[in-house]
Amino acid sequence: MGIEIFIYSKTNNDTLIISCFHEKTAALSTIGPRSKPLEPIKLDLPDEKENAFAVLRETVIHAIQQKILPIANSVKQVIYAGDINLGYKGKKEYPPFLFGKDIDKLFSEQMVVKILVSSSQDVVEEAKKTLLIENNVVICIKTKAAAKIKSYLASAENKKSSVSAEVGAENSMNLASSLSEDRFFDIAKPKEKKSKIELADQSAEVSSKSPGS
Repeated sequence: MGIEIFIYSKTNNDTLIISCFHEKTAALSTIGPRSKPLEPIKLDLPDEKENAFAVLRETVIHAIQQKILPIANSVKQVIYAGDINLGYKGKKEYPPFLFGKDIDKLFSEQMVVKILVSSSQDVVEEAKKTLLIENNVVICIKTKAAAKIKSYLASAENKKSSVSAEVGAENSMNLASSLSEDRFFDIAKPKEKKSKIELADQSAEVSSKSPGS
C-alpha cells in the first residue's frame, strides 16, 4: 500500500512543535506559519499489519531523529501532533509507536505532549474505547488540533513567571534541568526572622566570650 507522510516542525519560545500527517494541508495548518518542512516521505507499506507498523515506526522516528532532534536542545517541551491512524487514512488502525514511549525517549530531556487526531469521529471514539491512553496523550477530532496546541503554548507561557514548588519537585529534570530540587527549595523557603529576645541573647553570649570579660 503506497502512502505519503508530511512532517513539519517549528519552535515557539521554549516549545518544539512537530506535525505529522497524511496530508500536507493538515500538517501545515495544524502547526501554523514559519514552520519548516521535511522532505515528504513516500512509503509502500507491507500488507501484514505488524510489519507495516514496524516500517512506520522506523521511518518516522528516524526522520525526526535525523532532522528535528538536533534543534531540541534549547526547548523544554515538545508537542507532537499527527494522525492517530498514521498510514491508514480513514481506517481504525493505530500504530503502537504513537501511543508508546518511542517519541518520548527521543526527547528524554523535555516534557512531551502528543495530540493524536482524525477527521473521523468514529476513528477518534474507537481509539478512546480500545486503547490504553497515557497521561501525556490527547485524542481529539482533527479540527481541534491547532486549538489544543495554542492551549498548551498559553499554559506554558503562564507558568514561566510563577513556578510552584510542586512543579519544581515533580519536573526539575524536565522543566528546569539546571535547577536541582534542593536548590529550588532553598530559594523558595523564606528566611526565618529572629525575635529581639533571641538577638539580645546572642549578643550577650558573644560579649561573654570576648577577651577581658
